[in-house]
Amino acid sequence: MSFIERKKAGIYKLYPGLIGRRTEISAVKYAIRQMENRISSGLKVRDYANIFYFYGRVGSGKTTLLRTIFDDCERGELGFQPLSVWFDCSKIAQSEATAEESFVVELTRALVSMEEQLAPLFQPVFDYWANLVKDPAAAPAGNLPAVVDPATQASASPVNRTNPVKAAYGSISSIEVKKSPSGKQNVKDIARSVNRNMQAMEAAQRTTPAPPPLNSKGELVKRFAHAVDQMAGHFRVVFFLDNFETFERSEEWFRQVFLKAFQKELILVIAGETDLHTTYQQEFGNVANCVGLQPFSVFETGHFLAFQNQISDPKIVVSAHRLAGGNPLCVTMIAAALQHVINQQAPAAPSGPSGQSRLFALQQGLTPANSVPPSAALRFLEWPGDDYGEKINKYIAYIMMDELPQTDQNMLAALALMNHFQAELFQHLSGVMNVSRTLENLSQRYRFISPDGEMMEFMKRTLRGYFKQEMENVFDDIMRAAYDFMAEQVRQHPEDLNLLIDAMYYYFHLDFRVAYRHYVGLVSHYMHTELDFCDRLAAEMLSCSIPQEVKHKIRSMSRSLGWFRKKDPNGSQFIMSEVANPEAIDNEEMRFVADLFLMTDH
Repeated sequence: MSFIERKKAGIYKLYPGLIGRRTEISAVKYAIRQMENRISSGLKVRDYANIFYFYGRVGSGKTTLLRTIFDDCERGELGFQPLSVWFDCSKIAQSEATAEESFVVELTRALVSMEEQLAPLFQPVFDYWANLVKDPAAAPAGNLPAVVDPATQASASPVNRTNPVKAAYGSISSIEVKKSPSGKQNVKDIARSVNRNMQAMEAAQRTTPAPPPLNSKGELVKRFAHAVDQMAGHFRVVFFLDNFETFERSEEWFRQVFLKAFQKELILVIAGETDLHTTYQQEFGNVANCVGLQPFSVFETGHFLAFQNQISDPKIVVSAHRLAGGNPLCVTMIAAALQHVINQQAPAAPSGPSGQSRLFALQQGLTPANSVPPSAALRFLEWPGDDYGEKINKYIAYIMMDELPQTDQNMLAALALMNHFQAELFQHLSGVMNVSRTLENLSQRYRFISPDGEMMEFMKRTLRGYFKQEMENVFDDIMRAAYDFMAEQVRQHPEDLNLLIDAMYYYFHLDFRVAYRHYVGLVSHYMHTELDFCDRLAAEMLSCSIPQEVKHKIRSMSRSLGWFRKKDPNGSQFIMSEVANPEAIDNEEMRFVADLFLMTDH
């Protein structure tokens, strides 16, 4: 029985009414408390759980689970406050040349952003990363050598190879070899002379061995692990790694190199989509716990609807569960829509719960709620009849949005279309006066929104597509207003490159063709001085709702940036070609503020 299973058994006995992911949350928090007890008592790690890997399909609750544990740690609900570091793996640069190095550096940035006093401890990581670009021994970035045709190279400079055996025999032809008393040459002396001459000839032709290639990944991990080990003596360190599926191309390196680099105890809580249970069990044994997040049962779906919508009608519960497939995110979206579907019905409800509804509620341990006429709700929950497969999440999101009132649609549009939540920008887009109160009300009605304005990434992507397809005018108005707001911020604070990234994000949604030309211009301007900015810019632009051919170009630029950082002329050919031959920008209706921005030196 695994660690999680053992903890589940005890938790179910204490809290039989818990649903969803509460057992997994409690198990991880228990492991963090135990780590504190072991470190305080000076005990060594044996088979305690230190790696938690949660996997499941989109909408299974991975991010929510991690965020809940993270927030509980931040609030000090464990009795102490560990150093909890949140990191989104989807923000890593796309280049396979520097994916592992980017992971270490971005994780370091996330850690330092949590505790700025740790910056001096991790400065060696940043210094080494910066020196990868400034290495004087590398070829100048502006003068990358052209690729030489092997056939041309062979004809231009033919190689003359010397036969060492013939040369050795020829070199002793003039040497007088000692003869035996009978007048014959001594064969052993001849062989020894030939052997000495062959060694001398080979030594003369042997070139100086090239220095070993720079192991940038190993050096960065070494510096990072050393700093974390020093820090772990004062803090209890917990890393939360979300969206790990985007980093799975480097999973073997992560498992065999990164995770084994630390000497002190720490805990990693990871969320991904791929089942790596067997791999981690074979590699780490009981120290690792891999848990597949299963869909809700009918009971859990009913419990959620009773809590969120005061619905206990078994027909509605079963229909909602069937449509959602038990997917927690889909159940959440259905619950959000049902509150409006029910309110729109004719007020002809009975005064109390029906007998069937009351019986179902009592059997499931729920409080009987007032019964509502199920006709409209059941029509809303009808199975579409088509096999949507993995797109059923998108289908449910679209029918949910169709049921929401216009005011809520406008609020959700502002939250979904913002690149990053900013209270001032949200107020500018929505026109509300009290931002915090508005967000609190929205988070109570729509569980995929947090009180601080953050929306689940899947919901952001899906709703962005909904508004672009179904409410194009709203989409364009919000993107233009957001761009104007951020462009003004860039003019006021030209030193803040993060503002420029946000402005480019909105500009891509207004005119992606011209925006891409400006994107190439920005990369050309900063690639010799601010490569990290270029990496972040590419990562953010890849999240835009733009045609795939444009994303392919940006992805190629991002990958090429990694090879450019390592001074590889072959791998960086694409970016050098794009920068050397930019498309002209003229006669557009809109001019991007970067034209003015690039005239200043930063």
